[in-house]
Order: sequence, then C-alpha cells, then structure tokens
Amino acid sequence: MKIFSKISHLHNLIKNKIKFDLIKNKSKSFKDYFIFNFGKSVDAIKVKETNLKNVIYKEVYANRFENFILRMRISFYQNNIGWAVKGF
Repeated sequence: MKIFSKISHLHNLIKNKIKFDLIKNKSKSFKDYFIFNFGKSVDAIKVKETNLKNVIYKEVYANRFENFILRMRISFYQNNIGWAVKGF
C-alpha cells in the first residue's frame, strides 16, 4: 500500500522499530483483501498532523483506492525510552 511510503519517515522516530515493522507486515497481509474490496491503492494524502508538547504525535492519512477511501490514524507517544506506537 502506498501509505507506507508516505510514513517511512516515522520509522526513524520510533525506538521500537519491531512493532512498526509488525504493523507494516500485518497490513501487507491484508493486501489481497483490500484489492478485492476496494481496488488497487492509488495514493496516500496526509490530512492532519498534530504534535502535543512533544508527548503525543499524531498523523492522519487518506489512503485512496480505486473504489474507496480509507482513513488511517497513527498515534505515537514519547516515554522514557523514546517514541512508541500508541495506535494504528
């Protein structure tokens, strides 16, 4: 999906890169499902970016498919170790 090329900059931000890679791989495993139901991925557009005092960082993307649009929200929080994925 095109969304992962758009959010690759976040990969360097995260200390727990394993979790980010797991999310990416899990999403890729749904590729056939997405293509069957929504068509091929056309592009991903960043809709919103929020940074709350360097504690919580959020990005919202519109991932456009041939027959559908899917909103993806990615949230991170900064703990004592570094940035971690909070929600996807």
